[in-house]
Formats: sequence, C-alpha cells, structure tokens
Amino acid sequence: MIPPETPSTGVKLNHPPITLLPLGSHEYHGPHLPMQTDTLIASSVAAAIAQGIQADSARFPMGVQVFPAIPFSCSHEHADSVSLLPDTLVAVLDDFAAQARGIVAVVNCHGGNHVLENWVLSRNRDRFRHLWFPRPVNWRRACERSGIASEWGEDVHAGEIETSLLLHAAPGEVRADRLPEEHVLRDRPLQGISGMTQYTRDGVLGRPRLGTAAKGEALLKALAALALEEIDLLVRKSS
Repeated sequence: MIPPETPSTGVKLNHPPITLLPLGSHEYHGPHLPMQTDTLIASSVAAAIAQGIQADSARFPMGVQVFPAIPFSCSHEHADSVSLLPDTLVAVLDDFAAQARGIVAVVNCHGGNHVLENWVLSRNRDRFRHLWFPRPVNWRRACERSGIASEWGEDVHAGEIETSLLLHAAPGEVRADRLPEEHVLRDRPLQGISGMTQYTRDGVLGRPRLGTAAKGEALLKALAALALEEIDLLVRKSS
C-alpha cells in the first residue's frame, strides 16, 4: 500500500510501514465548530502520531504512512449528518487493511463508531496487527494529563475537549464569536437508543468556553504519546 503523495520512483516496500488511517465524521458540532470537526481532529492526531514514530526510529524502524481521512462514518445518533451503516464501514476498513502488509491503526475521533471495537477484536484473532485509537480510556488519560477541567463523560461533544483541539490544530475553523454557553447533561439514559437529538439541539454537550489552544496542544501531545505506547506493544506482539 502506497500513500497518494509518494512518487512512483520512490516506492520501497521491503519493510511494511505502520499505516495510519484517520476516521472522522460529518455532523453538527454547535454554532462554533464545523461539520468536519471529527475529521480535522483525527487528521491532527494521526499527524502527531506519525511525527512521534518518525522521531523514534529505534523503536519504529519500519517508518509510517498516513492516509487521507475518511470524512464520514456512523453518525446515526445525530440529525442532519452523513452516515455509513456499520456493515459498510467494516467493509471499507477490511478492504483497506487487506492492502496493508503491516500494522493498521485507525485513528478514530468520532465517538459513535462503536463497531470499531468488534472489528479490531475479531480481526486480531488471526493476526495481531489492528488498532483503533483513541479509545475512551485513552481520551480519559490524555485529558488528565493536559489540564482539561471537565470530567470525562460530561464533555462529550463540541465542548472543552474538541474546541481546545481545534483552537490549536485548526484555529481558523473555530468561530470564537459564536461560542455557546455550557450545556452539560450527565444523565442521558436513552442516548444509546434514540441518539443525541433529545439532549442537544445544536450538538453541544459540554463546556466549549473552557477550551484553549494551550489545552489542545497538551491534549494532542498526550494522545500521541499514548498511541506510541500502544503501537510499540503491537509491533512487539506482531513480530
């Protein structure tokens, strides 16, 4: 598998590199963030991970390749979104992974892609080379390391976390003059059945006004560091 920016004369596949595939979504993120928020964040996280891999050739001599993000996935919990059925997303990921000879890490930054856990666990039964990141445990640890004030589970969409990440990674995409008031609902018993529309009108569940570029930078670094730990483990287990 060869990334699109690679010239045909420079192709070398003797040692399959680590493959990073960002996975985003197309869904509303309040009045202050774009529909492509998850895609922008996934691409930024993947780029930070790739930078860490390239800087540590001792642990990762195989190198890394980063592919363009898939801009939509399973967003059925949101209104006015573009969604793939879970079976469709799995088929796309299977086709992609089948063409990668080495480790495949799906850098997913849309919380509604619950099918990823099943996909990775089932595919790793035959060969331990698939990863999806960041998972909830990774988000929680990264938030603890980066000064995020909100508790995990209450800042779930277009709040402090995502606003901070875009203020750092893509500040031109943030409409600072439209930052909404906080909207926090800890108890959302029907979210997994009927979606988020009954809990938020504009896609905000969190505290966007607490977001800062400094928090976003720290969060991105923390996520990349956690990813390198897991990729290192995957490299050793798959060798």
